[in-house]
Amino acid sequence: MTALTWGADAELRLMDPAQPDIPFSQVFIHPRSGKTLLHGYRVETEGVRLHLDSARLTDFINSEIERQRDHLDGRWNRGQMFRYLIGSRARLVGINAYEANRTAELLFSAAGRSDLRDRLRGLVRLWDAQTLRELLQQTFSEMLACHPLLSERRVDRLADALGDRKFQRVVADALEAVRSDEQFAGYLRSVLIHSLAIRLKQAFVLHGRGDERQVLVHAKLPIQFGADDAEDIITVAENGAHGDGTTRMFVENLEMALEEWSSGALAECPNAREDALIEEAFRRTDRHAAWRALDPRNPEQMAGLAADLGLGSAPEATSMQGVMRLLYGSESFGAERFDLYNLHREIRSVDARLREAMAREPSQWEFVSATVRAAVDGDHPTPRLTAQLLAYQGLEDATLEESLGAEVRLADQVYRLSARLCVDGCQGCLHSGSDLMADTLAESSVSRRLLGRFVRSIA
Repeated sequence: MTALTWGADAELRLMDPAQPDIPFSQVFIHPRSGKTLLHGYRVETEGVRLHLDSARLTDFINSEIERQRDHLDGRWNRGQMFRYLIGSRARLVGINAYEANRTAELLFSAAGRSDLRDRLRGLVRLWDAQTLRELLQQTFSEMLACHPLLSERRVDRLADALGDRKFQRVVADALEAVRSDEQFAGYLRSVLIHSLAIRLKQAFVLHGRGDERQVLVHAKLPIQFGADDAEDIITVAENGAHGDGTTRMFVENLEMALEEWSSGALAECPNAREDALIEEAFRRTDRHAAWRALDPRNPEQMAGLAADLGLGSAPEATSMQGVMRLLYGSESFGAERFDLYNLHREIRSVDARLREAMAREPSQWEFVSATVRAAVDGDHPTPRLTAQLLAYQGLEDATLEESLGAEVRLADQVYRLSARLCVDGCQGCLHSGSDLMADTLAESSVSRRLLGRFVRSIA
């Protein structure tokens, strides 16, 4: 096993909070010749390899491309591909990892709205630094104003870093690649293999009784190595000479691992199950009055609610917390009470409108920002959210500046009540860390839904 590194990214945070962070990249070079060097190590270790059925992978990817042409998943996955390409290739033109990731999020959002997408395409044809700045500022203010890692000052700094024409080529190449079915097929194949690799590593650690910090996973993905050099092979190995017994324990428990995979555990996610439960509960609006009349402190009545939702008669064995909180929870500000049920229904109405407008599922911060914007504007579908915003603004002896402002408080409330814990991956399934790339890039190159459809296709 060989592990190599060509450089490092860092970000300096100064003692003075008024001063902006200083991000920079360092490439390892020879002290005399100045040539780029790779630093790392090589060890003899133990591990396992999973050889995937290439023909079955190809058939599945081809069928997915056809299925996604007129489906929301197609826009979502192509948008994620665009986000990955911007985030990875921007670094090749001198943009550090942090700025590349924020840029990818902004352009991902811009590409998701028709008017901003047209401006982005026009910008690629006729590059102009000022037009780029205006596009990024408009995208932030109208679509990502509540993003915790973005601000007007940060967006201005990004615009300064992206004004060079070298970045024009990055955006143009990414847009062209997203429109190509052949390159999109390579991306989907990479997403599927990457997702399987993360799941295999998790199973290796679990059934091998090992330490995840001492285990590495490797795969040659098409998005990293190109279609010609990529392989449908996943390797999981111990990060130490001659191993510590994790591999041998995993092999002993291999039948148990295979049994879990065959039962659908590869695509399982506890957060996604809770999301699905809440979705089912709020889909059945005809039962809401009866359910809300129940006593949440009565175990028998809660068992009946669980049975209505298809969970059997043992609610303590299922994830009922989210449903119960949204059906029966409330918050009070002064003399005014806000039922979480009403707030969540308004949030869902904004979500439905946003999905229709974008023709894809919105990202978490696109969704939160749109909901807060509707409340600020006093939009008709969000009267209780608007009332809660006014209640935040009227808090006595409370700091209402910057991170403690009324809109930020409401954004936090919307984030907690949105009930979308796992859009297409989360810390409970595939966003648990990757050895193949930085975590921010990994988030746009894995997909729980794609993995789930693949598992069902071979069941």
